[in-house]
Amino acid sequence: MSKTTNKARMQKTVRLVELALLTAIIAVMTFTPIGYLKLGPLELTLIMVPVIIGAVTLGPAAGAFLGLVFGASSFIQCFSLSAFGAILISISVFKTLVVCVVPRVLAGWLTGLIFNAVTKKTKKDGFYQKRSFHNDSKYVILSSSDKVNYGQILPIRNKYYIRTVSYTHLRA
Repeated sequence: MSKTTNKARMQKTVRLVELALLTAIIAVMTFTPIGYLKLGPLELTLIMVPVIIGAVTLGPAAGAFLGLVFGASSFIQCFSLSAFGAILISISVFKTLVVCVVPRVLAGWLTGLIFNAVTKKTKKDGFYQKRSFHNDSKYVILSSSDKVNYGQILPIRNKYYIRTVSYTHLRA
């Protein structure tokens, strides 16, 4: 078996484990008081945080999956834990399912799409860098797994060069 096959399998395994951890965090936050702030009849949720983290780090498909998990857990809560959910269930089960699941799936998916549109991935030295350009396109932030560079874009003879202004190591 070649090194690339092993590396690809390891990357898939790491991605699966990260997705499973975020799913477990959503489940824990859903069925404990950690995920919801109850203010009278309203419930504010913090469960979108793992969905957003998954969408940004793992992509739009993972964000949609995590949104689906969040929506399904919200639908389950309508049967037992939520007074407002019980009112919705009494009106229509199907409409309650749609209201619980569709917006959360779209929120995760669109977060990943918007993040990918804002940042551009380029492959360099075997890992991906995220590029974020400021509005005036004179400065750039390059981040990789071990450092963050802040640089100035210099157009020279129809090519763009980046002069590093500062960088920070993320790992000790």
